[in-house]
Amino acid sequence: MAEPVGGRRTAAALAAGWDRLVPAAIFAALALLAGGLYLPVMTVDRFFVFSSGFSILDSIEALYEAEEWLLFAAILLFSVVFPVLKLGCCAVLWWAAAVGGPGHRRLARLLDDLGRWSMLDVFLVAILLVTIRTAGVGGARTEIGLYLFTAAVIVSMLTVQWIRSAGRRLGGAAEWRS
Repeated sequence: MAEPVGGRRTAAALAAGWDRLVPAAIFAALALLAGGLYLPVMTVDRFFVFSSGFSILDSIEALYEAEEWLLFAAILLFSVVFPVLKLGCCAVLWWAAAVGGPGHRRLARLLDDLGRWSMLDVFLVAILLVTIRTAGVGGARTEIGLYLFTAAVIVSMLTVQWIRSAGRRLGGAAEWRS
């Protein structure tokens, strides 16, 4: 077993067995998220002659340039900021927060609160896809970015649950709500 970081009993230092794979799950979710944001989520056929693929990051940039501030903020918040914040909380809970300490409890509650919004980002992308498909402009095909983005959300949700279970096993059950 690893020595506690800075004298603190972190989940990473106390982990044993399968729990030692939590960092791999965090990194997998981050890699899937990066691919999902960068790679095309859909290709739109315009007038059945021209087609163009776009990613979530391309969409955010286009909304900014079009001065569609509400949509820009919503997509940026729920598709980029929220997932990165959630994975950041997972990393801090795993590597830096002392199990059972006040910081661990606060982050655990924050992660619970963030978890309530987990599928909203995928829902927004799905609404965009349906809107384009029914707009009569042509057609839209889903691309690899949408699947990677969806996988990132699912892997991050499973990772949060895994960290919660590990936290309970490692002595921090009081701070995890049921």
